[in-house]
Amino acid sequence: AQMGVCSGDDPLTSEEREELSQALLEDRRPAYVPWMVREFGPHGGIFMSQLLFWDGKGHDPDGWIYKTERETERETGLTRSSQRKARRVLVGKGVLEEDFRDGLITEPIYVP
Repeated sequence: AQMGVCSGDDPLTSEEREELSQALLEDRRPAYVPWMVREFGPHGGIFMSQLLFWDGKGHDPDGWIYKTERETERETGLTRSSQRKARRVLVGKGVLEEDFRDGLITEPIYVP
């Protein structure tokens, strides 16, 4: 058996494969934790894995992570509605807290 990387119906050229490979190596997010996907569903697992990636990398002494929905979509591929579903699941299970600060009604911050 052979495996190839395609874009649509056409195989990628060696130059395109190299560009894709370099892009993947440069941007290693999101790295998700499989048991989190099983526990929280695909969206919740990816969302929580990404928050854990950022845990400890911010400047908030209480551990809050500020991420806009747009940033989270760029980092994970989760749409706004998928993120909101994921947040509902995670808050409901007690593993995520949300807070809306500085009048940022649509942009929550999180503590995993």
